[in-house]
Amino acid sequence: MDENKFLKLIEIDYNFAFLTYYCKRLSVQHQKTIINIVTHNFEKYNKNHWYWIPFSLFAYSKETQNLIMNNIGFLQTNFWCSKWCYFCGCDAIFSENPLCIPFNQLKYLIKKYSKDLNKNYTYLYWASDPLDYDSHGKTYKNILKVYQRYIKKDPYTSSAINKGNFSLYKKISNKVTRVSYLWSDKQIYDEIKDNINDNSYEWYSLKKIWFNWLRWYKNQKYDNWIWCLNGTLLTPFFAYNLISIWKCNNFFPQWLLCYPIEKIINEPIKVWNNLIDYLTNKIVMYDYVDLRIQRWKFEHFVVFLKDKKRISLLVCSKKEMDKWIIRIDQVVPISFDEYYKFCFSKEWQKILLKIETHEPNNS
Repeated sequence: MDENKFLKLIEIDYNFAFLTYYCKRLSVQHQKTIINIVTHNFEKYNKNHWYWIPFSLFAYSKETQNLIMNNIGFLQTNFWCSKWCYFCGCDAIFSENPLCIPFNQLKYLIKKYSKDLNKNYTYLYWASDPLDYDSHGKTYKNILKVYQRYIKKDPYTSSAINKGNFSLYKKISNKVTRVSYLWSDKQIYDEIKDNINDNSYEWYSLKKIWFNWLRWYKNQKYDNWIWCLNGTLLTPFFAYNLISIWKCNNFFPQWLLCYPIEKIINEPIKVWNNLIDYLTNKIVMYDYVDLRIQRWKFEHFVVFLKDKKRISLLVCSKKEMDKWIIRIDQVVPISFDEYYKFCFSKEWQKILLKIETHEPNNS
């Protein structure tokens, strides 16, 4: 696509938000165009709103802001990543100097939505490395202090350690939940191996495992995903709905449905409609789907959607995904109490597993 056609395409806010997320998959020229525009808008907003809501929430009504944050699964504090893992499950773009949500905006969010962040055990990263965060001298260490102050515990923190952030890691290593050390250098590995969860392998064994895994990855027909949650994502620029759909195709990279959230509408969800049609005007409820084991074998999956009036449990079919269709086979209105039982107890997770395993009742 030539540049003029591309510029016309991204004049539509939805297209621009969608392509910003999938920027890594565009041509180098189109990547530069997206990054230049979004950086300009981001920096322009932050000049006058240093202590207020982030740029990514500004365009939404207060009611929609609350819906998004009530179900927040991932809060991406910075954009771009300094690691350059080309197999990245989040499609992060490489940069030595990531753009960061201003520290005081993050502090505002953590304080205002502390109950939601606590309830959802929200991860403070996505398509980025949290230890890359640097906003006018404030680092991830400062974010941890704010989180501890308002939520009284530490967030889940995953980092791929490298030389650029190793000194910070050493200061907060007891706060880092997971270390992706397979692509660190040997000197770093030797220094941290006694403090990581799995130190049963020597460095060279790890390198062998790593390269074997990469060889397997390259031979896959479709991108392979590691995603274990449904929920909303707030990046420095936009808010998105995220749904893990294991066993997918090239229409849905990384085994993931990812769609920008636009205006929330209260129209009822209809059976036999396409789930994708609702992913810009409903909110995906937080759901820890990894508790339903071996879900990649199933032809159906369960997702919870919410608008301003109701929560719906949807049973969706993956049979027509080659046509870019996720058919809704069943819609069940549920209460808040039922939703919390479904999502956060083992008993109800087993019920969801049975729903996904068997053909739904469409009568």
